[in-house]
Amino acid sequence: DRDASFRRFTKRDVNPVSGVVKKRRILFDPNEATRKVHRYFLGFLDRWMDREKLGNLLVNATGSLPGCNPRANVFIHRRSRFFYLLDLRSAFPSVNTQGLAEAICFLIEGLSECEAELLEFLGRYFVSRQDGLLSGGPAANDLFNLYVGYLMDDPLSLIAEANGLTYTRYVDDLTFSGNDPVSMSTRREIRTVIGDAGFGISDHKAKLLDIEKGPVFVNGIGIKTGGRLFVPRAYVNHLEGLIHRAMHRGDISPSVVHGKMGVFRHITPRHHMNASEARLLARYRKFCAQQES
Repeated sequence: DRDASFRRFTKRDVNPVSGVVKKRRILFDPNEATRKVHRYFLGFLDRWMDREKLGNLLVNATGSLPGCNPRANVFIHRRSRFFYLLDLRSAFPSVNTQGLAEAICFLIEGLSECEAELLEFLGRYFVSRQDGLLSGGPAANDLFNLYVGYLMDDPLSLIAEANGLTYTRYVDDLTFSGNDPVSMSTRREIRTVIGDAGFGISDHKAKLLDIEKGPVFVNGIGIKTGGRLFVPRAYVNHLEGLIHRAMHRGDISPSVVHGKMGVFRHITPRHHMNASEARLLARYRKFCAQQES
C-alpha cells in the first residue's frame, strides 16, 4: 500500500512496579494502512509457521506472548541464589532485515525461495536501515521475539544448560540464574553470543548478584531468600498515598487505584505478607468498602 507510513515519537519507558525510568524510547505509530499490513502478516505467520520449531524458538521468551508477564519471568528464577542480569542496548534498532528474513524462512518451509521478495517486504513495512525494527506496530514485538529467538536465545540456552543455569528473556532483559556463581568464562561466552547476534549490552545495567547478600530485583520485582516475591517498598508507599488521596481528596480515579493494587496483589503472596503489605491491603479493603457504600 503506497499510503503506508509511521509517525515517529518518543515516550518515557517507566517500570510500573519499581517506577524506574529506563530511558526515553523512540516509537513509531503506524497509520491504518500500515496496521492492516501488520495484521495481515501476523495472520500469515500464524497460519504457516512450523509450530514445533516456533515453540523451541520461544522457549526462553517470557515477554510479549500470551500468558507471559514480568511476574511469570521472575517466578522461574525464585529458587536460585546467584544471578547475572543483562539489558540489551538499543534492542529494536539493532534488528536488521536479513536476520529477520532468515528467522522467518527457518519457520516457514519453502519461503526461502522468495527471500528477495521477503526482504523487500520487511524493509518496506517493518524495518528501516536507520531505526531497525520499528517498535509500536502490531507485529513489532512478535517479530522481535522471532529474531532474537533465532539468532540469540538458542545458543544462550545451550550455554546456560551446560553451566547449570536457568535462562529467560523478558523482551530485552536477560536473566541467568543458578545455585553456583556465574563464572567469568561463562559470562564471556554469553557476551560473545550477544555480540555475534548484533546486539550491544548496557554495561551500567549489568549485575552479578548473590541473593544471600540481599534481595535481588528482576524486572522491578524483588526476590528474597526462600523464593518469596515482593514489590519494592517505594511502590507500597506510593499505593498508600494514592489510596489516601482517593479516599480523602477524591483527586485520584478509583480505576487507577484498582489497577495498581492489581499489580500488588498479583505479585505479593497473600498468606505471607509483612506488616506494611498487610496494612496496605487493609486500607485498600477499606477504600473498596467506601466505594460500595
